[in-house]
Amino acid sequence: MYYYIVATLPFLSFSGTTETDVQGFLAFVRSMLPEKDFQVLDSVFRGEASSHPFVARTRVFSSEFDRELARYRAQGMGRDPNQYNQASDARIGEKARQCVAMENPLEAETEVMRFTWEFLDGLEAGHFFDLERLVVHLLKLMLLERKNKLTEERGTARYTESYQNITKPLEDAEIGI
Repeated sequence: MYYYIVATLPFLSFSGTTETDVQGFLAFVRSMLPEKDFQVLDSVFRGEASSHPFVARTRVFSSEFDRELARYRAQGMGRDPNQYNQASDARIGEKARQCVAMENPLEAETEVMRFTWEFLDGLEAGHFFDLERLVVHLLKLMLLERKNKLTEERGTARYTESYQNITKPLEDAEIGI
């Protein structure tokens, strides 16, 4: 049990911000956890496979949600959605349908993250001072970092950069657009 570590963690809210970042959190807990527990957190951070059942449960959720998003996107593009297995939880499919139907990509991505946050809230129940609580905290920090990077300005800048990377060679070759 990690009473001290958990007691010192800041409260995280999807609508809020935090002073702590993922790297700071990992640096903080590294010296206080047994190596095998830190390796679980490190594998979560790196997106690597883990034999820890709690981590596996989060991976199953992410995989099913991604497949459902792909199913609805494929359907919207006139492709066969049945090439993707359906999620075992109908709520995942319904949320994926809602997200894909959104016209604003930033709002859709925010909704994907909010649904993931709600899933993590459910997993966190009953885990107060254990490794699972630390896993949830790390995943929420990762979501907050991603959410805070997604802004309309950055999205517009990325679009402009991508557009120029595509059109510049065509202009240079005098093909025209």
